Amino acid sequence: MKVSHCPSAALKHTKGLVAHGRFPEMLDAGVSVSLGGDSGNGSNHFDMLRLMYLTATISKDARLDVGVMGPERVLEMATLHGAAALLLEREIGSIERGKRADLVLYDLDTPEWRPLLNPLNNLVYAATGASVRTVLIDGRIVLDEGRLTTLDEQALYARVEELARRQIARAGLPIESKWPVVGA
Repeated sequence: MKVSHCPSAALKHTKGLVAHGRFPEMLDAGVSVSLGGDSGNGSNHFDMLRLMYLTATISKDARLDVGVMGPERVLEMATLHGAAALLLEREIGSIERGKRADLVLYDLDTPEWRPLLNPLNNLVYAATGASVRTVLIDGRIVLDEGRLTTLDEQALYARVEELARRQIARAGLPIESKWPVVGA
């Protein structure tokens, strides 16, 4: 059995995560627990750094124990357990000879990475996507100096706006903010 922990979706949709989530205990029992965002609508993001941060901090607070869900365990959930959940642990999930070269390279000369006393703590508790500089998937650079190399970002954003507004209009859902939006 494999479980996917989707903390931001569970918190957004009030699923009792803090009171009822037993992910550390599942891991202790040998269950493979990966991290997920549920869906674009469920979390409103697929930011693995945010998911790792939430996973590392929610259980600590719920159990009043700073030793629960340390950064090493959370990184394993994001990588090794994620690969296992997809049944791809022989191909991805760790940096090893014979596996795909899936890497994220960060700019360490940003405030979130300083002081750099424990890089894993910085990654799980402080890093944001703002410091991501390069992403390789299967050895291919798909993000270079913060810009996508595989598609036209501006065209994609325009298309997403168009499709989203069309779907909302078709569904008849109100999405206006209570605050005025200037320049949108």
